[in-house]
Amino acid sequence: MNQELEKLIDLTLVDGLLTEKERVVIYNKAKQLGVDEIEVDVILEGKLQQIQAKQPKPLKEKVGSIKTCPACGASVKPFTDECNDCGHVYRHDSLNKLTSELKDSKNDLVSQISMHAIPINREALIEFLAFSYGNASNKGLKFDIRSAWNSKFNEALEKSKFFFQSEEDKKILKDYGVKKLILDSDFVFTPEELLDHKQQQKDLAKNPLMYVLLFISYLMIAFLISLTGKQIWPF
Repeated sequence: MNQELEKLIDLTLVDGLLTEKERVVIYNKAKQLGVDEIEVDVILEGKLQQIQAKQPKPLKEKVGSIKTCPACGASVKPFTDECNDCGHVYRHDSLNKLTSELKDSKNDLVSQISMHAIPINREALIEFLAFSYGNASNKGLKFDIRSAWNSKFNEALEKSKFFFQSEEDKKILKDYGVKKLILDSDFVFTPEELLDHKQQQKDLAKNPLMYVLLFISYLMIAFLISLTGKQIWPF
């Protein structure tokens, strides 16, 4: 781990809590330093667990980040969607918040989508996979918006492979893996490149030299076939 990034993480976790804004700052720094985001997640959660284990009482919730069970107040463990103490199932409104922010935003949507932090809670991550895939495959959206969602979908899928371990989760990953192969074909060329390609095909079809070359090719093939004793025009 880069020492500069590790120092930033330690300073951020002084209070034992991590907000989404703080997480985004760490991700941005990691990206600048060339550190993998999944590696950052593992280190963050590991340090959080170490800090929380030393706390005599459950940590209070920090604004914008769920750290305690809303039903019983017990500490929320990383990568879980159910309270170990009371069985309460956590619900997440991160997607509602994101869609609201995108709807009201006057900033660059592509940049905002790209900067959005991917959740690590299982339930929230499954919801994000479905949401990002739906937007990436929605041909009613602009290409650059769809492309941004496709990149986010691929990023979420890679993160899911790290966190999902159960047979049910592996089936979800397999289904999305098939969808990814189909979806990626939509982003091989930009709309401008497709138009250029179609125009080149039209221009080629109008070129008389193409027909001359095709006829010469036919004659060569026909001659070679005639050497086997078969009759083929004009030999």
